[in-house]
Amino acid sequence: MSCLPRPAKLADLIEQFRTGVLLLPDFQRPYKWKPKEDMKPLLASFILEYPIGGFLLGKTTSQAFRAREPECFSKKNYLESLSSLSSSNETITKNTQVCDVLDGEGCKSYESYFLFDGQQRLTTIEMIFGDGYYNSSRRPLDRPRWFLNLNMLGLDTLDFPENLDYSSFDDICNDDGEKSYIVHIDYNKNNTESHPLHPKNKTKSIFTDFCTDKGENKYGYLFPLDSVFSKNFDTIKSSLLYRNHEKILLCSTAYKDLCDLHLPEEQFQDKADELRAKIDEWISSFSELMDRVRNYQLPVIDVSSDQLSRVAGIFEVINKQGIALHIFDLLLARSIKPKSDSIRDTLQLSLKESYEEQSSKYMVTPDLLPTPIRKLFEEEEFIWNPSQFFGGGQKTNKGEDSPDQIMSPYARFISLYARLYSLDSEDFFNCVAPRTLSDVNNELNKSNMSWGFSDREILKTERELVCTVQKQAIIQLIRASIFCNFKLGISKFTDLAYQQMIFVIALCMTDDFWNLFVNDTESIKSRKLQSWYWSSIFSGEYQKSQDLKVLHDSIETLNYVIFEKNSVSIEARKDKLFNCLGYSDLETLKLGAGKAISNTILQFELRNGMQDFKSKDISNVPHRGPMLCSLQNVELQVDHIISIENYNKKTGSMLERKSEHSINSPLNKTYLSKSSNRYKGELSPLDFLELSKVAKSPNGEETKVLDSHMINVEVLTSLYHKENTMDPGKFYELFLDKLVESRFDELRKRVNKAVEVS
Repeated sequence: MSCLPRPAKLADLIEQFRTGVLLLPDFQRPYKWKPKEDMKPLLASFILEYPIGGFLLGKTTSQAFRAREPECFSKKNYLESLSSLSSSNETITKNTQVCDVLDGEGCKSYESYFLFDGQQRLTTIEMIFGDGYYNSSRRPLDRPRWFLNLNMLGLDTLDFPENLDYSSFDDICNDDGEKSYIVHIDYNKNNTESHPLHPKNKTKSIFTDFCTDKGENKYGYLFPLDSVFSKNFDTIKSSLLYRNHEKILLCSTAYKDLCDLHLPEEQFQDKADELRAKIDEWISSFSELMDRVRNYQLPVIDVSSDQLSRVAGIFEVINKQGIALHIFDLLLARSIKPKSDSIRDTLQLSLKESYEEQSSKYMVTPDLLPTPIRKLFEEEEFIWNPSQFFGGGQKTNKGEDSPDQIMSPYARFISLYARLYSLDSEDFFNCVAPRTLSDVNNELNKSNMSWGFSDREILKTERELVCTVQKQAIIQLIRASIFCNFKLGISKFTDLAYQQMIFVIALCMTDDFWNLFVNDTESIKSRKLQSWYWSSIFSGEYQKSQDLKVLHDSIETLNYVIFEKNSVSIEARKDKLFNCLGYSDLETLKLGAGKAISNTILQFELRNGMQDFKSKDISNVPHRGPMLCSLQNVELQVDHIISIENYNKKTGSMLERKSEHSINSPLNKTYLSKSSNRYKGELSPLDFLELSKVAKSPNGEETKVLDSHMINVEVLTSLYHKENTMDPGKFYELFLDKLVESRFDELRKRVNKAVEVS
């Protein structure tokens, strides 16, 4: 392979891209450029003949790698082009994939190129100069239509700018209304079909008139750039410019100035003919500019077919020099195998299957399920929703999208899982024999692998290992997410106190463990895993060196949970609960705390079956009864139990939400449903309850609500009796102090109970 580039015409690359001769390998990440911010500078580079960087192509056959659909084309038209090249008899339907056309039965391989570097630029080029506005699979807001403002190129004055090449990049890219050289127009779904930009009007005269006549647009004459690389470019150019020769003349400022001179008719016509000649000169200059864009030369480096094994390394190095690729994308490129599912395919399919499997259990046949499983999926109205946990919308559930929040954890977990698998898969994943961390390190060193979650260490993972473990790795990672969601009260991945802890949970999610868990959610193994989680956080064990801690716990927790061996390390954490100074001790929590432990306190409260505070709406409807707050059936919001507004009002203070004070302690916060919070205003959640009823009825509904929020009823009722005997300000300070301290005692008591397995 030579590193010397060859020149290639932009028009040729576009033609190869459109016809399927130039393919996108599946390991390329999806299109990431922003439609307006990134398109305009690229377009300005063509106008000024600035370099836009080189392209890396692999010359091979169409079946050497799995290909994917570019987002700038009509899916149907693109697949039909591929079908004609491969002589495929594949029927093009909505669900047809590129791999179906190129690798299906009766398909023949054809000579092609794969684009290893430059897909973001080439896709953007096609979105500007191609049919993307009308036919791209991207949403309309992400595919504006691009024009050149011909008046800024001198059409209004009939003088083409001589110094255009010396214009500044910022001048060409300016966004100053009528002074803009480059104009984009968004498709508006509210416009009727009579609007000239509506796709159905693409070939109508109103469409071409709009592009060249001032009409309803504020810019003046606009030239559509999606015609520049059309095979009929000369015809389009003639139609839009020469056809409107007289209209251009009549609208020009030069002609209007001529009319103001009131010359004799014969002299006037001579001058008008001179202006017509200037129009021809202008059109000729504009044509030269368009030809310059059409003949724009790009540097291209070819990777020959005998060098394709080097693709992953080349791809990685190139992308380290530009915008950094996600570690997921680099691992995908390194592990790709022809005609094999990539880690992206596996991820998307597994997310889809997990949603369909869990939701169907609850929504379709809950009455037919065994009682233990029904308890898991029905008692707390649990429905697993990957898009809720990882983000990404309903496309995630449908297997059409891989949300960014899971890509990095998946790549890192594959690396961890692969290292353990490489030692002895039977020992680790069929619960045969425990290992020590030193044993594992020794064996890894022998195999030239080491621990670590750095990009460098992850990319050392052998391709065969990645392909072997990717399916089981994502299955166990999804199971760990369900466990976090259902048993640990974690509503979404970003709410994990220390996100790498999910790897330890995932390692425990073997097939045997999962089958046991769904049939007995409170099995000894399940309780041990929860014990490890709560003791690790509330002891402050994960404050520092998370990478090393996860790697240590990967072995320790497998032994503790799966092999049910005693663990001195994990047991020792139980003695440190709430005794970590500056982190989980009472004085630190009273003044406020970090996000990690604050989130965990809320999650611990929620997983214990928290009930919503009673509320009434503005129409004075009677109190609504207590309702179970779960991650699935209500939208929850965090709020103060004693509100800052009430506290300031009663005590004369001026505390703010970020002040170090007990008012902002995580022990003075809880979850409320959105409906409760909506009508609460400046009230505290406690104001929804009548403390007199609580005092009289210690076993009543109000007491159950308070208890579910870890609020000590005895403390409240004892203070209630003192309220009328104390200064209001001092009473409120005492009330807050006692509430926070009593919640700390309740939390400590309940966490201690949760970590004691036997």
